[in-house]
Amino acid sequence: MTSIDVNTSKTEIHKKDEETFLQINMEAAAEICRQLRLRNLSGIIIVDFINLSSKEDETRLMSELKRLARKDPVPLNVVDMTALGLVEMTRKRTYRPLHEQVKEAQTSE
Repeated sequence: MTSIDVNTSKTEIHKKDEETFLQINMEAAAEICRQLRLRNLSGIIIVDFINLSSKEDETRLMSELKRLARKDPVPLNVVDMTALGLVEMTRKRTYRPLHEQVKEAQTSE
């Protein structure tokens, strides 16, 4: 299982907090999908995005995440957002994750 926590870090938050939170979540969604492919992570993936007060913004975020998931050549299923605001995803295992491949290569040297 992989868990990812999205936060604002050192981002300067201005008057339009919700707009900033949505933008950070959208950027994080793109990076999460990219990293899942790059690192070949699979199994259950839980993402804790920044909480959004608007249901419309949550819907936009989930739509974008599903759109990005369709680009993955490995089946990536965005299940849903829980009552706690956690996004559940699953990704089919096709090969061993990158960190396991590197570890094996290091031990065989």
